[in-house]
Amino acid sequence: SVAMFVYTNSTLVGTAYQLGVWASVQQRGGEFGAGVLAVAPPSVDAQHLMFPHVTVGKYGRFWIVAEARATSQTAGRPNSIVACWIKATPVLGGAGVPGQLCSPLVILHTIVSELNKPTPTMTNPKIGWLGASTIMVIWQTSEDIADTGTDTDIVFSVSHQNGAAKSWSSPAPVSTNAKQDQGEDINAQMAVVSRTDLGNTTLRSMVVVVWESTDSLQDMIGTDSDILFAVTVDMGVKFVGPLPANANAVLDSTPDTNPSISCLGEACMLAWATTNPLGGRMGSNGDWDIVTSYITLVPGATWSNPEPMSTNAAVDLFEDEYPFVHSDGEG
Repeated sequence: SVAMFVYTNSTLVGTAYQLGVWASVQQRGGEFGAGVLAVAPPSVDAQHLMFPHVTVGKYGRFWIVAEARATSQTAGRPNSIVACWIKATPVLGGAGVPGQLCSPLVILHTIVSELNKPTPTMTNPKIGWLGASTIMVIWQTSEDIADTGTDTDIVFSVSHQNGAAKSWSSPAPVSTNAKQDQGEDINAQMAVVSRTDLGNTTLRSMVVVVWESTDSLQDMIGTDSDILFAVTVDMGVKFVGPLPANANAVLDSTPDTNPSISCLGEACMLAWATTNPLGGRMGSNGDWDIVTSYITLVPGATWSNPEPMSTNAAVDLFEDEYPFVHSDGEG
């Protein structure tokens, strides 16, 4: 088995340093190897590559998505969401030209800065392989897409041709209430749910997206930040949601932030950070703690009540934030 870790690091382009995407590979549970420059920052448009995310897809390809942010937000400078694929072999063996280990960058979407106008934000992309030749990318943006306004929303784009150039759909909102909502939707994460057909072939056709939001869902849950989720069962043709993922969203008034989700089959685990004391089970000093919740994705199912992850949550005094959960695939 092979695992890949991606990160940003400064890279000399001409006479200036820009951020590129570096990669490191682990084989069979061993140590990660030395990092190598996998994707060089675009030199023509002088962009930093930021917030990379990786998933494994068809043919053993690791797909990388990143934000390509212009180093200067002057008029005419592009900000883009870009993707490419890479094999583990050149990262392990040091073969190939550093900065050119990935396939040519594919641009999913671009925003160009305009004179005397604020540039909409577009950041925090995540990528997932849905099986066969379908790949989905989500990100957060304040761009007015499909009359969603200039509040920050979560959008997605899908390729049904294994990520080929010009095969990506126009970005569309994940949330069905994006045109009416007033809150900020940020820090989205996604999980691809594996299901099996009668031929015992794994189908990855369900996607769960979770994010942090200050939208009240038309006064249902208040304007403190809560965790929302939406689901698509048809490869991104249509999402259903949003609904609250934290079961106490109607009554709580404390912030819930930075969700992370992982699914094995139709069973999903969600973790996030909160200052909610949960009736004293996490103390009363207002520190941040990590809570978890579970759901089985069948009709009518709801998320379980949040529970402290740490056994010392009631007495610890330090901040616990930014959880990440992932299944080992063993059940």
